[in-house]
Amino acid sequence: MICQDIIYFQIPRKITTNNTNDIAYGKSHEFSLTYRRLFVWPKAIRAIRGCFSCDLKVNVFALFSYPLPLATKPHSHYNNTMSKMSIEECLAHADETKALCLEAGALKRVPSLIRQYFTNDAEGAGELAVYLVADENTWEAAGKALEEVLSAANTGEVASQAAITIAGKYVFPAKPTLHAEYPHVESLRDTLKAAYQGCMALPASQAAGRRAFVPIAIGGGTLNDLVKKAVSELDPPLPYICLATAASVDGFTANGAPLLLDGFKQTLRCAAPRLVIADLDVLAAEPAYLASSGFADLASKIIAGADWLMAEEVENCLNQAGIPRDTLTKDFAEPIDQVAWDMTQTSLMDNLHASIDAVRGDTAALKTLFEALAITGFAMQRLKSSRPVSSAEHMLAHVWEMENIVHSKESSELLSKDLAVSCTIGETVTHGHKVAIGTLAATAFTELFFKNPNAPPSPPSGWVYASSAAHSSAGREAQVAKAFAGMPAEASIIKTALSKLLDNRTAAVINQYVQDKWQGLRSKVLERLVPYAELKSMFEKAGAPTKPEHINISREKVLADIRRAQMIRTRYSIFDLAFDTGCLDTIIKGIGENNEYL
Repeated sequence: MICQDIIYFQIPRKITTNNTNDIAYGKSHEFSLTYRRLFVWPKAIRAIRGCFSCDLKVNVFALFSYPLPLATKPHSHYNNTMSKMSIEECLAHADETKALCLEAGALKRVPSLIRQYFTNDAEGAGELAVYLVADENTWEAAGKALEEVLSAANTGEVASQAAITIAGKYVFPAKPTLHAEYPHVESLRDTLKAAYQGCMALPASQAAGRRAFVPIAIGGGTLNDLVKKAVSELDPPLPYICLATAASVDGFTANGAPLLLDGFKQTLRCAAPRLVIADLDVLAAEPAYLASSGFADLASKIIAGADWLMAEEVENCLNQAGIPRDTLTKDFAEPIDQVAWDMTQTSLMDNLHASIDAVRGDTAALKTLFEALAITGFAMQRLKSSRPVSSAEHMLAHVWEMENIVHSKESSELLSKDLAVSCTIGETVTHGHKVAIGTLAATAFTELFFKNPNAPPSPPSGWVYASSAAHSSAGREAQVAKAFAGMPAEASIIKTALSKLLDNRTAAVINQYVQDKWQGLRSKVLERLVPYAELKSMFEKAGAPTKPEHINISREKVLADIRRAQMIRTRYSIFDLAFDTGCLDTIIKGIGENNEYL
């Protein structure tokens, strides 16, 4: 009888193997990951020690009933030994960002990088007019220093080099907290337009020159998204520079800006920055909660990957059944692109373990974290989609972003006590901290959905998709209207949720597929998933929230908001599969009854 448990081994230093299953057979190869899963007889734990010349310390992190056979081979999409990509290789697949400068003292290199990547936008030697955008906090963190560097940029330079002038600056106030809201884009766009037109009308200081206008976003994810969208609405749209001040999000290098428009959090199309600069000295000086936010945003790619695999399998079954593609929303699944998968998934666990000390200001960990987050943005540039990096976990975060959750005295004290991370009372909870709780909730949901090795979870007695009130247009509209009553985005969310309703034939094909192919689907998803207990432990070490109270919401709200999260996006996630198979409420109830979750 094969053991039904997943055993996690902590390996203190490199041993020799490169196949998880080889360990049970005592083979020798190169092995680099710290944590691996083994499907072995319990007594084999003692026998494994003798297979290696080094000491093998065993820690059982978690035991779950995931009965995968010993001979299970990794699916090609998650074979971590195959296609790990360097930052240079990943950047080559980004068609909008031309360079990433990530090093200590990077601020001093800004003038030379501007000349290198923007001089061709001016005629001849020309002039490079930069326009600085920051908020009061990021101006103090990096803006002042950058202004000094740029002001001295022409001193001692040879005449053939383009002169750099500062055309102006736009500094948002520190209070109230700057939010990613479209009205800020409009005001910033109009200011940049006036500055651009004024700059272009001025005679160039050099006879043959014409000015190039270069906006520079100095700050975190919110400020970068505002600048990104604002410059895209200029005529012509302008390339810009992102000077990142924290390793806090994956959006620095992403094309598209997630913004609140009419109260609805949505990703608006726009180009990524031409040049991304991050000074490790600046990153290390930023508050610790920003690095823990970035860590959680990176860890969310675990769920994004599991959901992508699941959604591709479901869409494949529909294709095989002859269901027309135009009956589904355009981002229902999106086929897995192997390059984008390799960029976001093959080094993910290595990068998470290597960046876990970023919250403590460790520069090596911060470098790994920022680079890994940047690469996920390059994957978005490649696909012109956030599918590789965002799914169920982000949908929960987007629900909370539409509500503008802020820290209370209690949540701030809990963060400081539990995780040694301090946040200001009344300050908006960061995107990454909301994503942390969303990732844990989606992990718990996925574990329970796939808990039974023999069959999918059962819907309520007598449930049939075609006759369920929740799956009729009128019933669904009533549900969504109740869930988002009074919110500015109510009408938009109703439209989105209705667009996801399946016709009866499509629903029947999905339900039959899940029944017939349960074990194969289950194996693929669970091999990608990091179990809840291990993920929570990683978050604790990285200073990322692990309890809803850390972000000033209740456990009951998280469970209720899973239903709301399923309504707001057309992208197919584990929440949608549960909804389409009639067991969404069953899984939510199961999480609520299990004190190990949330």
